[in-house]
Amino acid sequence: MMTKILITGNGFDRSLHLPTLYKHFMDITDYLLIPDPHEFEDVYGYIGEDSLKIFENYNAFEFNERNIVEMIQIAQSNLWFNFFQNESRINTWIDFENRIEYLLDVILNSLKKIKENPELILAKDSTPHIHPKKVGLSIIDSIELARFGIFSGGDLGTQFFSPRYIIMRHQEFYDFNFQKISEDLNRSLNDFKKLFNLYLETFVIPLYNNIKEQPDLSQFLLIEYHFTFNYTPSFEALFDFTKYRRRIDNRYIHGITDSKQNKIVLGIDEIPEMGIDTSDFIPFTKTHQTLLYDTDHRFLEEVGIYNESEYSIYFYGHSLDSSDKEYINEVFEFQKKLKYQLTIVVIYHNTDSKTKLISNLIKIRGRKEIRDWSKRKQLIFLKSNSKALNDHLLDKKRGNVITARSI
Repeated sequence: MMTKILITGNGFDRSLHLPTLYKHFMDITDYLLIPDPHEFEDVYGYIGEDSLKIFENYNAFEFNERNIVEMIQIAQSNLWFNFFQNESRINTWIDFENRIEYLLDVILNSLKKIKENPELILAKDSTPHIHPKKVGLSIIDSIELARFGIFSGGDLGTQFFSPRYIIMRHQEFYDFNFQKISEDLNRSLNDFKKLFNLYLETFVIPLYNNIKEQPDLSQFLLIEYHFTFNYTPSFEALFDFTKYRRRIDNRYIHGITDSKQNKIVLGIDEIPEMGIDTSDFIPFTKTHQTLLYDTDHRFLEEVGIYNESEYSIYFYGHSLDSSDKEYINEVFEFQKKLKYQLTIVVIYHNTDSKTKLISNLIKIRGRKEIRDWSKRKQLIFLKSNSKALNDHLLDKKRGNVITARSI
């Protein structure tokens, strides 16, 4: 007996030619800010070459204009959207999360430097200000603090503190109000999440009902459990197993898109260590958000699947990046709870992606453990859309194994 578990990431949606990349979201939202008609070919045509696959695989449909109006309203005033518009180093959602961490690091580290140099805090008309360079702030630091309203005015030589974010005692600067800074940043990030939810509801999910040809679901007929790190119900919506009298248990690790509920996990692993109290910023962590939104954060333990059988766990379209290392670690540790063998199958798109996936696993689990798992044929790399993968999913025969020698 073999129990099969499928774990999907954004690469799975991309295999269905859905516009779920960070770049797609930003490009289309940018397009909405241009006073042009919101027609199918114009909107998707704005994302470049990927639009060809959308036109090839999906029929045109009319967009929800009410959602578009709300998206425009949020995008025009949202601090995080403005920040990400000016970030050229973001290509993936992992990069996106890394830039959230970067910004928090800039803010906390800058405020720490200011606090450590109280003698350099000046007052003019009872408004505290500093000379950024004298306290060790770079031009970029000053720009980011001004962008998010922590600096309220001045120039690169002199920056005034926003009265909202400081605590005064006896008409002198006493401390920064970290709680208010965090609350405002988090409120703005929640609005950004709403913007992203509206994007998915307007430009991704309607494609399900307009697909020209249903994808082949036969290779997934033996899957019993599906965990996804995506916010989209693509697997549920496009793979109808009811005619086979099959039911798959679908779980959304980081929540499912819903602009009214707005309960998706979009944050960082942990707050950067600063040597100051950063507890007010814990709401930016994924752990806090999964508990707050009550998502399927317990992962494999959530459904009590320790049966008397062998297991195969398939990673499809997941980057295996360290940002999800706690879940990846749980998959490997799962073997210790089983009586029989666990096989982990990593599905890759091409040689470049395979190289990156191997590197990420070695970074998380260590070179020796990855070699040992591959020697025992418990870690297998199979190419997507290959016969070897199809045979493995359907238990016809085992696929090619990546050898320890190749690591």
